Amino acid sequence: MKSLSQHALPANAAKRLLEIASSIDASYDGRVYVEKVNLAFLREGGLPDEYRAGIDRLKADGLIDLHPSGPFVAH
Repeated sequence: MKSLSQHALPANAAKRLLEIASSIDASYDGRVYVEKVNLAFLREGGLPDEYRAGIDRLKADGLIDLHPSGPFVAH
């Protein structure tokens, strides 16, 4: 049986993404470059599908907004 990643559940991925975003210094107007969050998440073993599921969960819960230009996340 295949073991699940620690980020396999969207709620777990969302929690970790929020922790990562909160630990990164904001670059402009309280925003964080989404690439920095993505890179940190992937480097600790998260998968792209888990990242997307976590981002979608955070957006649905109203905890983050993606800037229309794409490269920033505000929390």
